[in-house]
Amino acid sequence: MARLLCLLLALLDGALPAAQQGAQQAACSHQPPTLATAATGTTPTADRTRPAGPGGHLRAAAAAAGRPSRPHIALFLFDDLGFNDIADFAAEEGGGHTPCTAPVMQRLMAGGVKLKQFYAQPICSPTRSAIMTARYPIRYGGQTGTAEGVRSWVPEGEPMLPERLTAAGYECHIVGKWHLGHAEGKWMPTSRGFSSFFGKYRGGGDHWTHQMAMNADTLSGGWWPGASDASGVGGAYVAPPVGAPIDLHHDTLDPATGRREYTDVLWENGTHSTTLFGREAARVVEQHDPAAAPLFLYAAHQAPHWPIQPTASGWLRNAHLAAGVSERRRHWCGIVTAMDESMGSVVGALEMKNMMEDTIIIASSDK
Repeated sequence: MARLLCLLLALLDGALPAAQQGAQQAACSHQPPTLATAATGTTPTADRTRPAGPGGHLRAAAAAAGRPSRPHIALFLFDDLGFNDIADFAAEEGGGHTPCTAPVMQRLMAGGVKLKQFYAQPICSPTRSAIMTARYPIRYGGQTGTAEGVRSWVPEGEPMLPERLTAAGYECHIVGKWHLGHAEGKWMPTSRGFSSFFGKYRGGGDHWTHQMAMNADTLSGGWWPGASDASGVGGAYVAPPVGAPIDLHHDTLDPATGRREYTDVLWENGTHSTTLFGREAARVVEQHDPAAAPLFLYAAHQAPHWPIQPTASGWLRNAHLAAGVSERRRHWCGIVTAMDESMGSVVGALEMKNMMEDTIIIASSDK
């Protein structure tokens, strides 16, 4: 993941201020200097046909195709998604699991690139810090554990990806799960380069009420509000205790004044996290003016991280799993499908805004 972000920064290197170019090169100095090297593992050699500078051949290719040299970027991060959950990977990697229904991701993979020797960190916060800094988290002691009970997971002063992209003229937004520290405003997303944040500061919780209740699926078996034995579908949903805190927020930064607003979102009880984050991420795209600036959208889903609570649509769309697999597996695929539907909302918004052809879409699991 750190290497991928270094290559992304290399593409934008010419658009960064000189000081930030130096910081990017220092952070990524241990990385392969070109995409060809990263892909093939070959030793770098002089190539007189390739434009000079990091990412030069990518910028030249964009110019030749009549595309912007600063494309829009949509980075999707899924929490605990496995390669056995998506059809192509399940079939090609031989995991033996029946894949979940995920047509949006399947379509994007069919027209894109699948990275089969691509590694993330083993848990939430280390992966997120690698993405945001383009550095291996072991370099600052952030390779194990999560940002629960700590002030900030990334050291103060460590430049982050949205800060660099903002300096390159991008408008940066995050929807979903932050999990890199929230003890003070200076460690929250709108102080680290993002213009807006809608989502969770912490690691997870009930997907319907957005309370910090990591064991919520054990209360009812993971059913959704409205499901019941009487309807012939599963059991009754049981909400977490009233005292469990709600972790859902909407923070904004006014770039003209530097004023930051922090709002606790208490009115989305009953809206599943995948639906909510898909809606808000699509709203970012819909409200963006592509003529004014390129967009960086970081859509960091809470799903399919436990508690395993599918939507009704997700569960019903995995009827092919009804025989021969555990109910738990169908519930898991139900939340994967809900996540895929959420991603489809964003892809649809990009298409409606005629931004799709000028957008780099990156999708990864965090472990």
